[in-house]
Amino acid sequence: MKVLVVGEGPHDIGLPNHWCDRTRRRVDQPGWLHVYLRKLAKPGEPIEIVALRSSAIVLTDKQRRQNRPLPAGHGAKALAARTKARIDRVDLVIFMADTDSVDDRDWDQHHAWITDGFSKVPEGPPGVACLPKCASESWLLSDEVAWMQLGLADPSELPDRPESLSGARGDPEGNHPHRLFARVCRNADVSDSRETRVEIAELSTMSTVARKCPKSFIAFWQDLASAGWPVSPISELSQSRSPAAPALPA
Repeated sequence: MKVLVVGEGPHDIGLPNHWCDRTRRRVDQPGWLHVYLRKLAKPGEPIEIVALRSSAIVLTDKQRRQNRPLPAGHGAKALAARTKARIDRVDLVIFMADTDSVDDRDWDQHHAWITDGFSKVPEGPPGVACLPKCASESWLLSDEVAWMQLGLADPSELPDRPESLSGARGDPEGNHPHRLFARVCRNADVSDSRETRVEIAELSTMSTVARKCPKSFIAFWQDLASAGWPVSPISELSQSRSPAAPALPA
């Protein structure tokens, strides 16, 4: 399966075609989303991930005219992403963005905008919204065992409800997910970086993230399964959350 992943920056979607001084060649360095996708797939499933920043995908004037009125919010970018996916003949497109709100109604609205954008390209490949609430760091702060393995001595500073983290993005001592993530990294003696996000994603258990982030992560998981992602038999969700969702392991 070939999947186009469109996101906001290198923490999420990695650094495609990055020059490596050590190997003296260009390599694709992953983001945390690469790790999650592979962990949610059947072991050994052949998956090719092509990552692009959302800022690099734009609609032509003709495409904008053809799709007026353009979808609101992230919808126009989702439309552009699925258009790119159709042209490139990939099997699936994933559009990732932060909700930047703890209000479920805001999450629902953002998800609806992305879905609306996808719907403007009816002959394109399946589209999936990856929409962490309130930010990707909420998901990455979910698994205390993973953080202890990384070196965090006191896991009590991790949030019980990561999706409810809120605060001013610019307040270093606030509880915006970006800021709490930075403090937890400091206390674990690791860098607040792409590399740490990839490492914590590797150490995290997807069922734990699902239990801690039931609104946004389970929706992502379900949307992946509905879109044909080769979901791992052990990477399953609780039937109590959706009639179409398989069981979540204990």
